[in-house]
This record gives sequence, C-alpha cells and structure tokens, in this order.
Amino acid sequence: MTPPEQLAQTTAMLNRLVDRIWFGQLDSPTPCGAYTVHDLIDRIIVLAAQATPLLCDEPLPAVTPPAVYGWVPAQEFIEATNSVVAATRLPGALERQVSTPMGPMRGDQLVQHIALVWAVHGWDLARGTGLPWKLDDALVTALGDFARVGMCESTRDGDTFAYPRPVAPDATAMDQLAAFVGRDV
Repeated sequence: MTPPEQLAQTTAMLNRLVDRIWFGQLDSPTPCGAYTVHDLIDRIIVLAAQATPLLCDEPLPAVTPPAVYGWVPAQEFIEATNSVVAATRLPGALERQVSTPMGPMRGDQLVQHIALVWAVHGWDLARGTGLPWKLDDALVTALGDFARVGMCESTRDGDTFAYPRPVAPDATAMDQLAAFVGRDV
C-alpha cells in the first residue's frame, strides 16, 4: 500500500469519525496528553493547512483553526484533510524535498507521517468520544512498520509521540500502534 493510499484510507475514516462528533463532546479529554477533542480537531486542521502547501511547493500560510461556538467544525475539517489527499496526486508532490519541523524529507515520507499521525489522533478522538475507530489491520501494520523504522529520539516529543507504553500481547493492531507511540491502552 502506497503512502497516498494510506493517507486516503486514514483520511476517509477520520472524516467519518469527526462528522459523527457531537458538540457536547468537544471538551472531552483524549489520551493525547492534555488535548481535548476540540484541541485535536483544531490541531489536525492546522496540520492539514500546512501540509497541503508543502506538497504543492507553495509558501506556508499563517493558519488559525476556526472559532468553535457550540458546533463541530466538521466541514472545515473535511475540506482541510481532503486537500492534503488531493495534493498527493499533484505531479512531483511525492518526490519533492520538503522542509518540515522534523527536518527535510521527501513528500512521500511526509504523507506517510501524516497518515500515521492521523491514525493515532483518530484513535485518540475515538477514545475521547466513545465512537468506533477501526482501520484496516494491513493499513495499521504498514503505519506501524513506518513508525518503527522512522521513530527516533527527537520524534518522541512527549506530545503526539511519547515513549512506548505496555500493551497486552493480544491487543488489536491499532492498540499496539497507539501504545508504541506512547498512549496508555
């Protein structure tokens, strides 16, 4: 499965999840540090708004998440995440060297990293809302393989990625991935 396919599948599931979140759940805690459901939605919108120009070889815009007053910004979220998926189809996007906060990388590596982050944050949002989160096991395994190869000390910032946590040997592939990136399962 290619990085764009991984991102497309993860994005589709994430969009369905966010579209089902009720505004009363926005202040709910998540397993991602001190982030609430609202915080993670905002974080993903901002990440998407920054990733799209990177893949398009455009300057990074100043991005602020939408103001939320009693509603879930599902439409804004879906538009932002889908724009990243669309950017992966542009000529040269996957081969282009991009400068990221984690250092330089190829576009395909950035796309796979985003798929990993969104898979984990989808799990976080599902835990925070009680909604289901079920990615295909082959997708989760591919993202786990990517994480195990690419995860280094500097990547484990204690925020999105922390140190591995214990997990039962019979845990689902997604729970194993969540534990690998530092979530209590």
